Amino acid sequence: MESYPIALKNVIQTQESSYKDTLSNISAKQKPVLFAIVKEREATNVTSAKFLKDNGLSSSSSVQSALKGLLEKDIITRTENGYRVYDYFFAEWLVWNY
Repeated sequence: MESYPIALKNVIQTQESSYKDTLSNISAKQKPVLFAIVKEREATNVTSAKFLKDNGLSSSSSVQSALKGLLEKDIITRTENGYRVYDYFFAEWLVWNY
């Protein structure tokens, strides 16, 4: 199991330029929602007052709009309980860098 962190780092480093491109194609209004989802790993109740406040998001309608765009771009996926980043390695890269 000691090699897992090394392998994870290698995969992420191999894809880093792709992840930078992906992030640059996400709108300024979508990024805070993406970062909030990453922070929670699997975000639930994303339009609740608590989620908005905890993540510095402005309104539930802006979150819904951002979610729609992120889903269309296959950046996030819907789960039984909420939302998560579709690509596990991209999510880890975001955690490490933001």
